[in-house]
Amino acid sequence: MNSRERVLSAFKRQTPDRVPKMIYYPMPFGKYFSDLARKNIGNEDPVKYLKLDVHGLLGYKATNKKYDFSRYHPRNIKIDGEINEWGGVWKGDHISPFYPMKDITNSGEVESYPFPDVNAPYRWEGLEDEIKKMKAAGFPAIQRYECGTFEQLWDLRGMDNLLVDFFDEPPFLFPLLEKVSDIKAGIAANYAKAGMDVVWTGDDLGAEKSMLLNPDMWRKYLKPCSKKIIAAARKENPDVLIAFHCDGFMEPVIPDLIEIGVDILHPVQPECMDPAKIKKKYGSSISFWGTIGCQHTLPCGKPDEVKREVKERIATVAAGGGLLIAPSHFVYPPTPWANIIAFAEAVEEYGKY
Repeated sequence: MNSRERVLSAFKRQTPDRVPKMIYYPMPFGKYFSDLARKNIGNEDPVKYLKLDVHGLLGYKATNKKYDFSRYHPRNIKIDGEINEWGGVWKGDHISPFYPMKDITNSGEVESYPFPDVNAPYRWEGLEDEIKKMKAAGFPAIQRYECGTFEQLWDLRGMDNLLVDFFDEPPFLFPLLEKVSDIKAGIAANYAKAGMDVVWTGDDLGAEKSMLLNPDMWRKYLKPCSKKIIAAARKENPDVLIAFHCDGFMEPVIPDLIEIGVDILHPVQPECMDPAKIKKKYGSSISFWGTIGCQHTLPCGKPDEVKREVKERIATVAAGGGLLIAPSHFVYPPTPWANIIAFAEAVEEYGKY
């Protein structure tokens, strides 16, 4: 099997020749891993060196539109960071507390807001060719992560304001949910239409030991948004695989995600949920991507501890397929290169079916 066949077989809960593996390192979040790899292997491709099965993620082009968000940000305060095309402010890999829609009061302000032109045709030019090249190289075509409605609304309203909105139901709430979810659905549809193997959406719904909001609140306000996004992709390609990202604890809504069409759960953070338990309960209906701890094991463990965790995950989660094993998020300091090597070697050693 080549890497594409291996990954897609696992995601479809079939049995590949071995468990596929991945390390996710987009910039700027992946700078630590990129620097670590360069220090240890020079300019050699880490994907080739570590025999990884995913060679980058694909996405639409940057906007060429000039946005003016000056009326939405505090006056007389210097903004230290980059304003993204949604109007949120980011510095490096962290969001800053300048939420452009935090003071809106009515649905008219939703209609007048300068939302991004992300579904304009020019943003998608050339993507079909990139997808074909990725597949021809023997790797799966997986889209760059696109957050769902909930995460995007943090960026626009701020978390505190947004959670209060779900209790108070101000007049702009449902128009705002509809507007943002329509944009996200358009993105998912464009990815599926372009030929992507995996459409990757999601929302961070979980804290360490509980969800950030009541599951019933998620079902009322946000489940319909995710359902719309998934349906839009499936309308373009009924066979496209849907991956859903959610950090932290989110077990109460896994059955709901399965119901609305999610095929793959990412990252099944082992510090927050037991991957073996999740596999036993839901493994006949959903596949898993991640499962290796990046809070403790990878950054702070010894190489033999990394190998032990990889062995355990393969034994308890990979049976019958259904696992793309990977760090449960980015590779963070002070992860040593020896632990990266231990991860890759352990998958090769224990991952054969």
